[in-house]
Amino acid sequence: MNLTPADIDRIVAEVVRRVRALVATSTPAPIQQTESTSSLNLNDKVITLATIKGRLQGITTVVVSERAIVTHAVRDELRDKKISWQRVASNTATKARS
Repeated sequence: MNLTPADIDRIVAEVVRRVRALVATSTPAPIQQTESTSSLNLNDKVITLATIKGRLQGITTVVVSERAIVTHAVRDELRDKKISWQRVASNTATKARS
């Protein structure tokens, strides 16, 4: 399959449109505290820097849904702040990330 620059531009534009639509429909979840750790559970479909802005104070773990898109900027921010993140599958199994 040979893609022309115009094809690539159309694909990128469509992906950006879809991500923006997901971000627009996301709703932030409240912070949930546990005894030993503090975690931030996010139900958003797309996790961006705007999603986590001002919400990381005292947080040690960020938990996102199995299908959430976590931007590289968020991953970098969490790593810089030494905050781990996990995906929670619908069957409650988790895959730890850091």
